[in-house]
Amino acid sequence: MFFNTVLTVLISSPKKYRVAEKFIKSPLFIEIDQDEIYAAALLQHVRAIDPTVRMKGNIKVSLDEANMKKLAQF
Repeated sequence: MFFNTVLTVLISSPKKYRVAEKFIKSPLFIEIDQDEIYAAALLQHVRAIDPTVRMKGNIKVSLDEANMKKLAQF
């Protein structure tokens, strides 16, 4: 059986997620520095969505394999 859902992780760009010690030490915040993305993945906000309903625009940037592996470790 196949489902038409994908897992998504919110990202946030405030500098505090990349420099404050409590966020750096926490496994729930992973820094992402790639192309146009300089943010932190907020792993406490993993969601499953139906992309045909929730995604209205085009994907502008995708994460590379190294960043995807970091997220997959969670």
